[in-house]
Amino acid sequence: MACPRFCYFFNIDVAWLSLSEIFAASVLFSRGLFLFGVNLIGSLCALRGSEATALSAPPIFEHLIAEGRAAEAAFQPERALVFFRHALEQKPEDATLLQAISKQLSDELDHIPDRSQRLIVEREALETAQHAARLAPKDGLCLTAVAVCEGKLARDADVGERIEASREVKRWADAALQVDPKSEWAEHVLGMWNLEVAQISPTRRALARMFYGAVPEGSFADAVEHLRRATELGPQVALHHLALGFAYSKSGDITAARAEWKRGLALPSHDLPDETAKAQAREAMTKSD
Repeated sequence: MACPRFCYFFNIDVAWLSLSEIFAASVLFSRGLFLFGVNLIGSLCALRGSEATALSAPPIFEHLIAEGRAAEAAFQPERALVFFRHALEQKPEDATLLQAISKQLSDELDHIPDRSQRLIVEREALETAQHAARLAPKDGLCLTAVAVCEGKLARDADVGERIEASREVKRWADAALQVDPKSEWAEHVLGMWNLEVAQISPTRRALARMFYGAVPEGSFADAVEHLRRATELGPQVALHHLALGFAYSKSGDITAARAEWKRGLALPSHDLPDETAKAQAREAMTKSD
């Protein structure tokens, strides 16, 4: 009981008043009233305490987002997906959250060895990014996410779908730059697109043209220019410098390539693709010694 000393007082010290029934009744009533007051005050205090706890606790949506971002920073895309998907249940039309989910799906692809399983994840990532782009058609990052997912799909799809996805990469990245001319990630994607397309051999290009129509054109020079622009817009992003290093390497400038790889390796990693690219850069630097 909350107040034992007061209860003891009413049970013992007023016993001598029991000779007066009227007064005893009034004492019993007073006692009951007092206990009711004590219990009521305790209940109100407990209620006020629970209200304070509820008000001080972070909203569940923000908590899930924070946990997801922490998992992403710890290079755990699968764990981040769990939190982001729970958050999506509360806000299914949140374009930023959908873009984050598509990124986690895309990030985990390098750790899925089976091609058929990768294709499933790639298509889910693309559909999620497209949903985000429909909800936020003026958001450069959401548009860029579609370009990224199209590029990942092009890696594992059959030849026809691969060529179509390659066209879509450039279309979505160009659209992102139209709505946001300072989009470092759109520049990054266009740089990587040029780097990949420029490596298609003339023979493969001719064969693809026969069956699937025109094949996109790209160049190492354009790859370097787009990625150089990305490093200017995001100088502290390791991935931009590492990618620029590979573009320089393919264009034949190994000195510039090593300089960019060193810059990228010196910068902190923010997610799993940074770590993957750093491993590739270290291997490339070893081979170029």
